[in-house]
Amino acid sequence: MTTIDIIIPSFRSPWLTFMTVASFEKFRKPYNFRYIVVENSDDNSYRDLIEGNFPDVTWVQNPTSKRNSTANAVALTVGMSYVVSEYVFMCHNDVIACHESWMQYLMSKIEDGNSLVGISYDTHPDRIKAVHQSGLIVKSEIARDVSLYPVQDDSGKTIRDVGDNLTKYCR
Repeated sequence: MTTIDIIIPSFRSPWLTFMTVASFEKFRKPYNFRYIVVENSDDNSYRDLIEGNFPDVTWVQNPTSKRNSTANAVALTVGMSYVVSEYVFMCHNDVIACHESWMQYLMSKIEDGNSLVGISYDTHPDRIKAVHQSGLIVKSEIARDVSLYPVQDDSGKTIRDVGDNLTKYCR
């Protein structure tokens, strides 16, 4: 059985995070999921809710003053230090699996020779047309080799958002 580590950044969002993990659990077969929930604040009030309902959760308390995309990149980078599986799925804590074969579909694309597969493709003309970090799966060795942080040009405009470097690297 293939094990997939799933990193879920959270920021004081007990029920969003709970529903994300619950939906993945509902449709986990034939995979073994290991969850890495990275709470980007000092709020641990819902830790027992998450760990008590889902035994395969590693809770990471990671207070940070960063916000938005940078905070997300911080959580993913910290989460990567807990990844032990060949594959890692990174997603926002508002992603809900709605079909029993959601992960089989994503993994079938990896098995077809792709390095990176996502659930959303950003087609905005000012962006690099990246697989969006709202949900993507990649080999863990690639995720370890690539910065997940946003990139800005000299004027301070974001030209690659969190995780976009994975798309650039895999192309």
